[in-house]
Amino acid sequence: MIINSPRKKTPHEALEFYAGFESVQRIHVVDLMGALKKQALESNLVKELVGQSSLPFEIGGGLRSLETIKQYHDIGVEYFILGTRAITDVAWLKEASELFPGKIFVGVDAKENDIYINGWTENSGILIDDYLKTVEDFSLAGIIYRY
Repeated sequence: MIINSPRKKTPHEALEFYAGFESVQRIHVVDLMGALKKQALESNLVKELVGQSSLPFEIGGGLRSLETIKQYHDIGVEYFILGTRAITDVAWLKEASELFPGKIFVGVDAKENDIYINGWTENSGILIDDYLKTVEDFSLAGIIYRY
C-alpha cells in the first residue's frame, strides 16, 4: 500500500503517520547518506525514532562493520539490511549472522545473473546462484532480491 501525504513530513511526523496504520508492522529506515559515505551517519536520529515507537525497526545504509550493527542494536533496532560488504566479504557476513541470528537481511542487487554493489555502480563479479549457495546455511532473516 502506498499512501501519499499532502506535504513533506519530518522523519518524526512520517513515523507517527505510518505507524498509525494497523497493517504497518515494522519501520524500515535507510540511511541514504550513510550508504553514499559508506558509514552510518544517522544513529542519533534513529535513536530518537526508535524511542518514539513501539514497532520494530530495521535499518540499512552504511552498515559495514560489526560495531555499527551493534551500535544500532543497542539503541533498539531489531533488523539489519546489509549490502555491499555482505556480498564481497562472506566471512564477515557469516560472523554477523552468528552474532545476530535471524536479524540480518542481505540486499542483493542483480542484473541478470550478476550481483551489483556500491549502489548498482559496480559489477561484483559474483553470480547470484553461486552467492546463494555460499550463504544458504547462514542464520539470516532473509534475502532481499532487487533486479
